[in-house]
Amino acid sequence: MIQALIAIALLLVIVGIIVFVIRPALAKSRRRAERDALLRSLGAELQLHVTPPGPGATLPSAEGQLGRVDVAITPSPDGSTVKLMAQLLTRGRVCFRRRGSDVAGEKTGPPSPTGDAAFDQEVEVLGANAALLTALKDPELAALVRRIVVERGGVAVGGGVEVTRPLGTSLDALRAAFRDVVTLARWVNEPNAPRAAHLEAPLVPPFHGMEGADRDQAFLEHVGVAIGSGEVVCSDDDCWELRGQTGGMPIRVQVDDGEVNVQMKLSTAVSNLELYWLPDKVPEPQAEREWDEEDADVFVGYGVILSQSHSIEDDGEKVFQRRCAEWARIPDPVRAHIIESMAEFDVHELVIDRSGCKAQMRRGVDEMFAPRLQIQGLVSRLEEVLPELAELPPLETGGGGGGALEIAPVNRDTCGYCRSSFVWTTTPRCPNCGAPLEGP
Repeated sequence: MIQALIAIALLLVIVGIIVFVIRPALAKSRRRAERDALLRSLGAELQLHVTPPGPGATLPSAEGQLGRVDVAITPSPDGSTVKLMAQLLTRGRVCFRRRGSDVAGEKTGPPSPTGDAAFDQEVEVLGANAALLTALKDPELAALVRRIVVERGGVAVGGGVEVTRPLGTSLDALRAAFRDVVTLARWVNEPNAPRAAHLEAPLVPPFHGMEGADRDQAFLEHVGVAIGSGEVVCSDDDCWELRGQTGGMPIRVQVDDGEVNVQMKLSTAVSNLELYWLPDKVPEPQAEREWDEEDADVFVGYGVILSQSHSIEDDGEKVFQRRCAEWARIPDPVRAHIIESMAEFDVHELVIDRSGCKAQMRRGVDEMFAPRLQIQGLVSRLEEVLPELAELPPLETGGGGGGALEIAPVNRDTCGYCRSSFVWTTTPRCPNCGAPLEGP
């Protein structure tokens, strides 16, 4: 009898160990394996670098770049949640948060002259520039902000957009949350870009991870559909080019070591105009100037700089004055189109001269999220701009060759709020922060 009771007791102990120790351990191990596979699958799908669990961690993490945006997928130490992050390039100038929260960026304040957005009843936005405030009027961007800040409990502040999600969700749900994070980061980084470039662009750039001539040729064949005509050829210097016609103008899209250039030919009256789209150069409000006034970048639009470069043989001041004169005599609507084009289609450099124009894209082949949309949009805009420049009268010079150039009225000032140097002709307002020029 005693032996039977002992046997029953041992059996109950074994059953208890199985039920309360082994089974939970197996279930925990199974969950860890499922979550490990989930994170590795998402990392591989996004072509990120997956790092095995380190000391104190139970699950792998993933990080890398999608275009020029740094992204990271970082599980919590206990493996119950995961933080999804995408980089902001605003350097702490903007903050999306729940109303009443004390979350703030390092450089969020003071409020901008254009007015910080009392976004809605639950969300507020601090430190947004004029371009972002305009973009926030888009209902889909507004819905995206609310989804991240309210529904997912995330923030967009300082260095990135971040949300934390439970790891018990499916791959589809995790991917959807990650897409929201990346899309908002892209939109904040480039508020002037067409909405389709954010909402319809894939998470992974179409040519991400591809290399060499095959990539360049495939890229040009892809964007060639947007232009509508032309052929892809390999030039004498071993660069792949798409050559064709658009709007009666010769066009060439060239890929040189991953760098993308768009060239269109039409005789214009502009001798030389060089512009750069450098949003990262926009000064911080009230920041100490990095350069003396005469050496500072000179803006003509938000993030768009008028080049002061020149050859050693030339007088730098005269070259810059001529570019100012060229810029000033272009009608306001055409100037606005040029500035909008550089921001919308991510053009790093735009050179306009008597033979036409050449645009260098800011992103390379493997970094462009929506190359067909960008190239098509840029080409369509230049088709409108170049004929306007061709109809301009030539700049006047003094009588008899070599006379002094008559400079169109151009004003150069410094913003009292953000300290941007800028030139203006008709509107005395800072192109970066929107503050009106103070004083006479």
